[in-house]
Amino acid sequence: MMCLKYPKPEVMTEVMPGGSVFFLPPQGKPGVADLAQPHLQRLRSQLERRLGTLHRVVCQPQRVGQSSSVAVTAEGACCEVHLLLTVGGHESWPSEEEYRHPRWYIQVVDAADLFYLLLWLCDDGQEA
Repeated sequence: MMCLKYPKPEVMTEVMPGGSVFFLPPQGKPGVADLAQPHLQRLRSQLERRLGTLHRVVCQPQRVGQSSSVAVTAEGACCEVHLLLTVGGHESWPSEEEYRHPRWYIQVVDAADLFYLLLWLCDDGQEA
């Protein structure tokens, strides 16, 4: 099985450029925006509550008009969670009520945030 390894982000207290979720410098350690951390923790806890142990993540890139997205199916032992991650120029997370729906919609600023969020989702149990 192939495994992608990446540096785990540290919490950054300074403001991220353009409201991005992750701080991804060309050199040095990546960081997660202090304001985004509660959203990532809530996403992780909702995934764990629904799936238990994460067994597999299936990704399907999509393009609708000018928008780029990735449809994600997170699979646990007994069920699946569906997410649509979209590059939208701003950050948007599901509300507590929206986590009750079968599909969760998340918007991120750019492709770098999208890719790093996918890595983070696949890394079950990561702190961030």
